[in-house]
Amino acid sequence: MKEKPSSDTKQFLLTLLATTISIILTFGTSAVIDKRHKEAAKKEMVMMILYDFDKTIDQVQHADSIFWQALKAQHDAILHPEHFYSHISTFKASNEEDDKEYQELVDEYLEAVTFLNQTREELKQHQ
Repeated sequence: MKEKPSSDTKQFLLTLLATTISIILTFGTSAVIDKRHKEAAKKEMVMMILYDFDKTIDQVQHADSIFWQALKAQHDAILHPEHFYSHISTFKASNEEDDKEYQELVDEYLEAVTFLNQTREELKQHQ
């Protein structure tokens, strides 16, 4: 016949079983929580990247728009230098120092336009 396990053996086996279940629950729960946190972090990172892409696209479109405005103003000023001042209001400096530098460039440009007009007139007179 089989012998019944002693009370000490039963107690040991129950303690071993309880400890094993505790360890499995602790590490299993921790792994599930970590997995959820990683999923949430991935989702947040994707949202941040998409937001950054959206803002970058807006900035590029704005810069492109400014570039085309400047190109059109430059083209119009070359074709019609007498209307140059109408294009000046398109570009405003962001601070006083830039405004001074901008005004110096405008003055140099106007001097160059005046010189070109005078040269053009002189060439017409000599022909």
